[in-house]
Amino acid sequence: MADSTNLQLPYLSGAMSQKHVAVNESLRRLDALVCLAIEDKDLTAPPGSPADGVRYIPKAAATGLWSGKEGYVAHYVDGAWEFYTPREGFLAYVADEDAFYVFDGAAWNALETGGGGGGDVVGPASATDEALVRFDGTTGKLVKNSGATLDDSGNLSASNLSGTNTGDQTIALTGDVSGTGTGSFAATIADDAVSNAKAADMGAWTVKLRNAGTSGDPTDATLGDLTAEEAPVSGDFLLGFLGTGEIRKFDIGDLPGGGGADLDTLPGFFAYKTAQSDDATGDSTEVDIVCDATERNTGGNYSTSTGLYTADRNAMHEFFATIRFNGITSSHNYAFAYLLRSDGVLFTGVFYNAYQAAAQGVTLVVACATRMYLTAGQTVKVVAQVSGGSKVVDVAGDTASRRTYFSGGLTTG
Repeated sequence: MADSTNLQLPYLSGAMSQKHVAVNESLRRLDALVCLAIEDKDLTAPPGSPADGVRYIPKAAATGLWSGKEGYVAHYVDGAWEFYTPREGFLAYVADEDAFYVFDGAAWNALETGGGGGGDVVGPASATDEALVRFDGTTGKLVKNSGATLDDSGNLSASNLSGTNTGDQTIALTGDVSGTGTGSFAATIADDAVSNAKAADMGAWTVKLRNAGTSGDPTDATLGDLTAEEAPVSGDFLLGFLGTGEIRKFDIGDLPGGGGADLDTLPGFFAYKTAQSDDATGDSTEVDIVCDATERNTGGNYSTSTGLYTADRNAMHEFFATIRFNGITSSHNYAFAYLLRSDGVLFTGVFYNAYQAAAQGVTLVVACATRMYLTAGQTVKVVAQVSGGSKVVDVAGDTASRRTYFSGGLTTG
């Protein structure tokens, strides 16, 4: 065997001449590799005036005399560079970093010092104050910064803290879990996670509810609160069950009898035409009767510009209408008036033999009335027509007699 296994030191043989040459070569190699202290490992070119005996580890993309020797131990001795191939396990002290590096067979890696109860763990130079440490998943050795910090008071913060709990965890909350905006904390409670036992610490005969028309914390309602008698007012409501078992809210004002609500507060109106509409029908033209003035319009549900009444809730309503026609002739054979709901359903169609009903052949008053159920948002209007002749029949209107009018609203019974 010509050389030693680890440091490649030449062996002496019995017949070797000039044995001092082999001995000196071994001493030179030992001087270069034993107690390996590196000046710098981040240079790509040799320094300008190196001292005799200095050692470097050339960085990747090395140039000049170091070209192709990246990661080697470069030893400057007797005015020339000598290069030694590192072996796995070589330990080197890098003077300019005051740190140790170990060769893992492929690259030089920082050797973390400390631990064992004495000394500090040394992290990278870019370490963030109070950052929680994590280890490199590839090498399992490098201590790196994490995105989370933990201060001396135990406050944990992170820009994006998330994850999945795969086992039972116990967290004791001594205050409210709250937060708003950026950096807030949100806790999601799974369905059925709160049992009756968790709400067991309640006063005797109390119910948890929000007894106000605004958002906020629930309060305790006692049995006395629930059984106290008080006259209902508009806006009160009851909770009840449908036949399907679903819970529904029922407004007091929508119940039969109005639930004690003041009738003056229920939606209702009386509207009338103030001027005559000339030549409006007579040839079967259907006319929307628009009453342009109101004597009462509680709730503002009737529009004097469109002639439409709009329901603001689901409830029974009742309506009355009278239309006066002028100018009917012997050629006109019938008059017709009805109430039309927005879904196309027609109510209270009233027919008259137009000419016979007009006492003097010129005037006819048609009246209609009905009760109907409206859902919130549905509309109702009055429609009338005269047919059989020419379009010469007028729809009367005046402020004194108000013979053409439309009235109605929410019924209380």
